[in-house]
Amino acid sequence: MKKALLSVPLEKLNFMGGEPTVSKQLPEMLDFAKNILGVRTYLGHSNGSNLPLPNLDGANVGLKAWDQGVHLRYTGKLKSSIFHNFETAVHAGLEMKANMVFIPGFVDVDQVEATAAWLAAIDQEIPFHIMGYIPVPGQPYERPTKEQMATVTEACRKHLRNIATSHLTSEEALDLTARDDRFAVRVIT
Repeated sequence: MKKALLSVPLEKLNFMGGEPTVSKQLPEMLDFAKNILGVRTYLGHSNGSNLPLPNLDGANVGLKAWDQGVHLRYTGKLKSSIFHNFETAVHAGLEMKANMVFIPGFVDVDQVEATAAWLAAIDQEIPFHIMGYIPVPGQPYERPTKEQMATVTEACRKHLRNIATSHLTSEEALDLTARDDRFAVRVIT
């Protein structure tokens, strides 16, 4: 990986795939990226369980639910360490982003808005991406309507300045490169 990374010009390196913070190689790769390549280092998606990390410049953390009971039902874990780690990372100077899946009837408007209010208490400029739920076979939840997405977005805009949304269909989610060139894959060897 190091040889391949040395062969291409980079400004920023995102570590993704599963939960990147559990990789035993991540600390070494962060050190290499930061101190040898001289690039900014980010976790493309993380559950935030092991933040902050040395040589990491930022992370995009998926916050699952505001309510402890809903969070426990969703993840099997308490939310306290994830939210604490996120706040600690912000105060340590990392460029943090948050995202949440809006699931009407489960992680509903109240959950998403309460999370936005909590983020705003840390810093109103934290980017927050609200993703509309994409139905999963065997689950009772439906994809939010356009109206529901508008409602949750407006609720969060009362708190945060940088709100983004996505409201993909199942088909659109299967081909993200058609919607956003950041998902284009380039293989280097």
